[in-house]
Parts: sequence; structure tokens; C-alpha cells
Amino acid sequence: MHYQVVVIGGGAAGFFGAIVLAEALPGIRILILEQGKNVLEKVRISGGGRCNVTNGCEDPSELVNFYPRGQKELLGPFYHFGPSQMKAWLTSHGVQLKEEDDGRVFPASNTSETIIDCFRYCKNMAST
Repeated sequence: MHYQVVVIGGGAAGFFGAIVLAEALPGIRILILEQGKNVLEKVRISGGGRCNVTNGCEDPSELVNFYPRGQKELLGPFYHFGPSQMKAWLTSHGVQLKEEDDGRVFPASNTSETIIDCFRYCKNMAST
């Protein structure tokens, strides 16, 4: 089998990157390689099993203050794709979200399985 793209790492970033690429280029063949036993395993346990998907702070110049190293390097990427874009993407893919008082954003279901199911569904839709 031939692939146009190979993604090294089946965690949240690798899986999400593959999904976004597949949505942008329908028909592209993508292979996701994961060293661990299961893809998205760290997503399953993140946020105490609830999966903290993003931050409620949507102003990139404010958001970078949460990252003591890399503030300058993250500013541009956060303007391009930050919390508001992540929330919009998840919402458009059927994930209801809730923001807690401290700014953490979780699926309203309070379970990481919601994110895993969303990612797997999107991957399956992109590969058909």
C-alpha cells in the first residue's frame, strides 16, 4: 500500500494533524504510526480522563503568557490556530464543550472518550 503522508505519532497532535490534512485534501492516503500499544492513549488519560482540549483564553498575546518558554515562538501559531479555532473545529464536528472557571475547556460529557470517538470518526470519514 502506498501513502502520500506518514505521520509519526498517534497522539492528539499527530491524529489531529492527519484529520485536518485529510479534510483539506480529500482522497490523500495517510498512515499514522504509533510506538505505543494504542493510538490516542494519552488523550484517554489526559485531564484526569476528561481531556482538557484547549484554554478559554482566546487572545494570543495573552495566551502566550501561560508558556514561560516559547512565548515569542508561539505567538504566530496561536494567531493562526488557537483556542477559538480549536473550539470551532470541535463544535463543528459535534463535540459540545464546557469551560471551567480556571479557563480549562473540556468536552461537556466530561470524558476523553468523546474526543477519541470524534477523532476516530473523522479519520474513518476521511479514509472512505
